[in-house]
Amino acid sequence: EVHNSPYGPTSITRNILEDKNGIIWLATWEGIIRYDGNTFTNITKKEGLRPFRVFSLFEDTVGNIWFGTIGAGLYRYDGTSFTNFTTKDGLVNDKIGCIMQDSKGILWIGTMGGISTYNGNTFSNFTIQGGANNNDVNSILEDYAGKLWIGTRGEAFAHDGNTFTKITNSQGQAFNNVRTILKDKEGTLWLGGNNGLWSYKGSTFINHTTNFTGYI
Repeated sequence: EVHNSPYGPTSITRNILEDKNGIIWLATWEGIIRYDGNTFTNITKKEGLRPFRVFSLFEDTVGNIWFGTIGAGLYRYDGTSFTNFTTKDGLVNDKIGCIMQDSKGILWIGTMGGISTYNGNTFSNFTIQGGANNNDVNSILEDYAGKLWIGTRGEAFAHDGNTFTKITNSQGQAFNNVRTILKDKEGTLWLGGNNGLWSYKGSTFINHTTNFTGYI
């Protein structure tokens, strides 16, 4: 089976990551694809991994690269081999939307059925009240105060380590289907979703457009 090509994927690519060694990784509907500057290699085919769509990519602080699939759970690549984690290992759901690492080194995995954390040994699982859409997680971010911001297909939430609190704008309105949350170097947070593009700094939300904003 051919797994090397001078061309990239021919279908949907959900995310792209450049690792610390300058290698480009693509999360695609054709699997995990690696680009070294010359050749695209379909790692899913080459390594015989389970053939599921890949949605998310993340490089942790020690250089492991994590891949979130839609149906095959998580893969961790340590530079040599791939390890698969699924619900059998304690993951809350095998459909992964996003992956991040907090300042304590804990991995946060947003799935289509709740949130899992991974401390290097075991998984802990969380579900957010209010229905299935609130547990279909698109984005997780840690702000400069150590609080987590969580964007879901339902509403957006803050997590202080104990409880999930719905995030509302200055008019008291919730955010719906937040796809992306990120922070810039100035300390401003940005939210994009069904309600458009919003920024937050200090204690004030500012709306920049009401058009749907998927990626920032």
